Amino acid sequence: MTALRKNGREIHVGYSTNVHRSESLANVAAFLDGTSVEVRRRVLPGGGRLGLDLRLGAALVRELTADLARVPELAADLDARGLYVFGVNGFPLGDFQAAVVKDDAYRPDWSEPARLEATEAMGEILARLLPEDGEGAVSTVAGGYRPCGDDATKRDAMAAAMVRAATAFARLREETGRTVALAPEPEPDTTMDDAQSVRRFYRDHLRPAARRLGPRADEILHRHLPVCLDACHLSVGFEEPAATIAALEADGIRVGKANISCCPTVRDPARNPAGRRFLTALDEPRFLHQTRGRDAGGRVRLRLADLGAFRELGAEELADLAEIRSHFHVPLFGLVGHGFATTRDETAAFLAALLERSDAAAMGLAVETYTWHVFAHTPLGRTVGSDLVQGLTREIGWTLETVERLGWTRAATGA
Repeated sequence: MTALRKNGREIHVGYSTNVHRSESLANVAAFLDGTSVEVRRRVLPGGGRLGLDLRLGAALVRELTADLARVPELAADLDARGLYVFGVNGFPLGDFQAAVVKDDAYRPDWSEPARLEATEAMGEILARLLPEDGEGAVSTVAGGYRPCGDDATKRDAMAAAMVRAATAFARLREETGRTVALAPEPEPDTTMDDAQSVRRFYRDHLRPAARRLGPRADEILHRHLPVCLDACHLSVGFEEPAATIAALEADGIRVGKANISCCPTVRDPARNPAGRRFLTALDEPRFLHQTRGRDAGGRVRLRLADLGAFRELGAEELADLAEIRSHFHVPLFGLVGHGFATTRDETAAFLAALLERSDAAAMGLAVETYTWHVFAHTPLGRTVGSDLVQGLTREIGWTLETVERLGWTRAATGA
C-alpha cells in the first residue's frame, strides 16, 4: 500500500482521480486500466497497492446507488489491479472534464438539496469501499461560490445540510464500523476560503446547527466534520501553513484530509514582464483560476475572480505588489522558469506542519494536479511535458519522499 506509518499512526498517499473523466463506471474502468495501473507499477515496482482519492460526481453516484451491488464489484476490481480507495473527492458534482467548468464546479452548493442527497450517497459508497474498521473522508465544496449569494440565511441552510450529512455518516459508523467524514475544502471565493472564514463558519453556523444533536454534537463535528486543506489553495491566499493549521486546531477544527499541489508565483510583477507573460499564457477556458497579489508588507491587495482579468492589468497597476499567485494546480517537481516559480517549498512546509499533529492518523494525502490536460500547450507543458502517467508518478514519488524525510516509513510492499 502507499501507506506510511510513524509512532503507531498511518497515513495514505495517492492521487485524486478528478484528473480523469469519471462520469460512469465505464469511464472509471478506462482510467484504471489506462493510467492507474501503470502509475502503480512505476510507483511501487516491488509490488503493493496504490491509493486513490476517487472522484464521484452526480452521474456516477446515481449509477452506483441504482444497484449498490456494483460497489463491492468495484472494490474487487480495484483490488485485482493493485489499487484501493482511501477517500472520495465529492467537490464537483458535474462533469469536471467538460470543455468549460468554471464556477459550475461549485454547483449545486450546500444550500441546495441535490448537494446533500449526492453527498450522503457518497458516504454510503465510501463506507463500502473502505476496509473493515477503515477511515476516509469525502471532500466537498466549502459551502458555495460567494458571488452566487452569501448571506446569513444561506449560510445557516448550508450548515444545517452539512450537519445532516455528518449525522448520517455517524450512523454509518455505528452500522458498518467504518468511519466516513465530510470534509469541506476551503478555496478562494467560496463560503470558507481561508482560516478566518472557516473558523467563523464553524463558530456562527455549524456549531449552532449541531446543537440539536445534544451531547453528541461535539463528537460528531470533530469526527465527522473536519476540513480538507488544499496546499495550493492556501498558497494562493498567502496563508502560512503552520499558523493556519494551529489556528484551526485551536478552535477544535480538525484537518481530516489534504490535497497536495502547488501554484505558480511571480515576484515583482510590475518589473517582471517574463513572469507576466507566463501567467497570462496560463489563462484557459476550462477552470477558474482565482488570482491574488500581496504587497511587500504581506497584505493581499489584489483579488481577481479569474486569471483572464490579470491580462488587462498594466505594469503601473501592479507597482505596489511584491508577488502574484494564481489558482492553477501545477506539478510538484522542480518547476521553475524565467520570471516565475512555484510554491512547492510551501507545500513541503504544509506537509511538515500537518503531519506533526496528533490527528494526522488515517489521513489521506491526495496529489491533486488535475490540470494536465489544459496546460499541454502552455509554458508549463513545454517545461514539464504532458505525459500524465509520468507526471503522476513523479508527483506521488515527490510526496512519498517528502513524507519519508519527516520520519514516516512505508508499509510493507506486499500490503
